[in-house]
Amino acid sequence: MSSENEKSIGLLKELEDKHGGKITDRTFAIWAYLPCEREYSNGMFLYRIGDVFHYEDFDKGDMNILGFVIKRKKDKPYVKTEGSFVISEVVSVFKVTKSAARNYYLKKRSNEFYSIKKAGMLSRFFKECVYAVKLQNGDILFFQMMDNIIVK
Repeated sequence: MSSENEKSIGLLKELEDKHGGKITDRTFAIWAYLPCEREYSNGMFLYRIGDVFHYEDFDKGDMNILGFVIKRKKDKPYVKTEGSFVISEVVSVFKVTKSAARNYYLKKRSNEFYSIKKAGMLSRFFKECVYAVKLQNGDILFFQMMDNIIVK
């Protein structure tokens, strides 16, 4: 088994121990936008244990190209983002354009009335789309998931 596989298995085991259950579904979100009004373009791990979905981002870290480590310039220190929500809190899951997702919290912050609309057939074909996860408390989480594991 390669060291990368061992690291992955170790990480999954750590998460299962931390949350006291077995990971039943998991995916990687290439992009996310959360109610904290921060865009996550480095990706986010999204997984399910029991009836709870957990998400967390990762530090980009340094690049390794052909054995040469290239240090990344860091403007700000990395601060980990983690969160969770219970499946019963999910009101709906639908596709929206990525630009609508970016604009949602910007408009909401400026107190403009802005409702998020589902992406139509043409939009889904011609524009980049993400999943909007609407929660009972009114928050909407946006994920560009590899696989949609949140089904309601």
